[in-house]
Amino acid sequence: MFHGANPDRIKTQPCRLPARSRASMPPERKARAPLPQVLVVDDSPSILMTLAELLRKDYDVVTARGGAEAIEFLADAVPDVILVDWFMPNLGGLAVCASVKASARTRHVPVLMMTGSDTPERRAAGLDAGADDFIAKPFDPVELFARMRNVLRTKRRFEELHAAARMREQLSQMIVHDLRSPLTGVTLALDLLRDAPVHEESAEVIVRANHGLVRVNDMLSDLLLVAKIKAGRFTVARAPVAVGEALDDIAADAELLARARGLTVHVEAPRDEAPWRVDRTVLRRVVENLLSNAIKHSPHGATIVLRAMPRVARGPSEGGVLQIDVIDLGAGVAPQLRPHLFESFRSFSQSEQPTQPIGLGLAFCKLATEAHGGSISYAPNEPRGSVFTARFAG
Repeated sequence: MFHGANPDRIKTQPCRLPARSRASMPPERKARAPLPQVLVVDDSPSILMTLAELLRKDYDVVTARGGAEAIEFLADAVPDVILVDWFMPNLGGLAVCASVKASARTRHVPVLMMTGSDTPERRAAGLDAGADDFIAKPFDPVELFARMRNVLRTKRRFEELHAAARMREQLSQMIVHDLRSPLTGVTLALDLLRDAPVHEESAEVIVRANHGLVRVNDMLSDLLLVAKIKAGRFTVARAPVAVGEALDDIAADAELLARARGLTVHVEAPRDEAPWRVDRTVLRRVVENLLSNAIKHSPHGATIVLRAMPRVARGPSEGGVLQIDVIDLGAGVAPQLRPHLFESFRSFSQSEQPTQPIGLGLAFCKLATEAHGGSISYAPNEPRGSVFTARFAG
């Protein structure tokens, strides 16, 4: 067990321990990958010195005497692991851990907390603050190294998964971009055929094929928009939009599909309202998604309502809210499934049972409305059907 050493041998500010000169290193050491960096935080110089001497063979050790020095160091650097004492004056280990996990820069860094009083209550408090593991004082070197290796192994797995997710996202965006070019070519070809003299039945087929390609292109646009939102690169482009006319256009574009299913789309919107400053693309894509969903789940002969309800701000400093309801007479959504409506890549069948994931669907609408400073919600349409409400901050 280690209990301390001569406190005069250690610096008391954050520092990188001196390493042997490269010239004195054996050849095999020169070829090694950089050592993982560990930040050791304790108010006791003797404990700091002991841990530094113990760890320096396998780690690049940086020390901080107290929580304030640790926070100062972390403002400029991100170590691979943090070893912090629970009891320290002014800023204790719990506060340091909470600060580390609250920052997007450092939340992935594992925190190993040292404590001389290892109780269930203390462990619960540490876990709530984000601690990844604990080591009891006085500590055993074998256990300490094992726990260090374990948290670093977990961190490496997280980094590998994160890198794989980023690669998958980049690949998806590349595929989406590459698909748009041939789709545009096919759409133009169908436009030429539609304008040429053809049999009436052939013309109808061409129109349907063209509509399907437009829908595919819209889905690709949704994927790109979602990627921008998640990456924090999406900016709302507000411009004056006549909401009634915008909803008329959306309903007209969906007329062919609605008529094929024996449905009617009815628009209810004030025609004398001043244009609303909203992102036309976001509004259109959200309403089109909701309307497509309503058409899919409505019974033959039903009417789907698109209703716009502009709402004025309560105070002079508040922006207005544009509310758009999409109302159908379908089967609705079972209560047990409603909490999952806006999860990524989830859809629901007419029988109210989850189907296999088929697209972004309602998850896209949630991301898009929130990026616009608004929200989306579901309510049952009594006595039958659904009401999806999209709100856009003006």
